[in-house]
Amino acid sequence: MRAVKDKLEQDLGIYNKLILVDSAFDRAEEALSVLKDCMDVHVYSCIKPLVCAENIEMIDSEIEKCLLKLYYLYEFSNRFVVINENKQFGNVWSYVNADLITFEDAVRCYL
Repeated sequence: MRAVKDKLEQDLGIYNKLILVDSAFDRAEEALSVLKDCMDVHVYSCIKPLVCAENIEMIDSEIEKCLLKLYYLYEFSNRFVVINENKQFGNVWSYVNADLITFEDAVRCYL
């Protein structure tokens, strides 16, 4: 976990924003296809995107677990965010499901 924390700190020093696309998110591949064109962010994912992109870093499930634990443990001031569908609280995906905004707009809310 220490190595993951150190890498996260290093990446926060390099990139404006870090985004973890949770592998449990049903529309992860679709989110990755939207994020592949956002070169000012660095994206972590366990799920291989349909199209390779420089800003998407493939990680394994153990690193994903560590990143999720760090995300919930620390305050990152919106520089490190997780795209997932937390069913306990209302979220942007409720607006997508109600056809109030598009999926692409919802992903861009995280930027």
